[in-house]
Formats: sequence, structure tokens, C-alpha cells
Amino acid sequence: GSVWINNRSVVVKSDYTTSNGIIHHIDTLLTPYRLQDKPQLESKTMNFSTAATFYGYGRFYKLIEDSGLLPVLQMPIHQPFTIFWPTDKALDSLPRERRHWLVNPDHRDQLAATVKAHIIRNSRDNET
Repeated sequence: GSVWINNRSVVVKSDYTTSNGIIHHIDTLLTPYRLQDKPQLESKTMNFSTAATFYGYGRFYKLIEDSGLLPVLQMPIHQPFTIFWPTDKALDSLPRERRHWLVNPDHRDQLAATVKAHIIRNSRDNET
């Protein structure tokens, strides 16, 4: 009699109609399969490149390499930082000409600017 989503969440109430869609009340937060099925690794054992591979962000990592920013991000003076990673799926959804533009060596400076837009340097408290 119940409707289940991903064998984890039950639809408690359904069909709340709004002006721009329909809402269904569920009893738990949905988690993407990739995140719920992967074992959690300790962050101290994972570096930037292994995290990109482990979590499926290989294409954006490649753009970081191609832009020439990887050595900069590995410098202690620029750490820690926060990065907003577009998934491989997000990059695949770009128009074909935009994907080609991103990997064209003639656009390296613009690629670096695009990658930098996804990175926020955290400030360090240097007072002791």
C-alpha cells in the first residue's frame, strides 16, 4: 500500500499541486546512489586527485590540470581552499562547442579564469 523511493523513503502524502510543479512529502532525505554506496574515506588519507577520482569529478580535475592551476593549488600558501566541483555529468551536458572550447589550448587563460571562479581561498588565522 505504500510508495517507496529507492527502497529507502516512503511517500507520506502526495500530490500537493503548486503553480510550477507537484510536491510529494517523503519521510527521509534521498541520497544519490554514488554517495550512499561508496564507503567513506578519511579526508586525511585522500588528496585532491584521489578525491576527484573517488567521487567522480575527473573531467573538472582534468580542466584544473589543463589550466595550469594544479601546481598553484598544491602550494601550502593557497591552502586550505573550497572548490565547487561540477560533476562529469554536468560538464557532459554543456553544448558540444563549449566542451571543445574548454579543452582548446588556445583558451588556456580563459579556462584558468573559469576554473578560478569555482575556487574560494579560505582565510587562515595567522595569529598565535
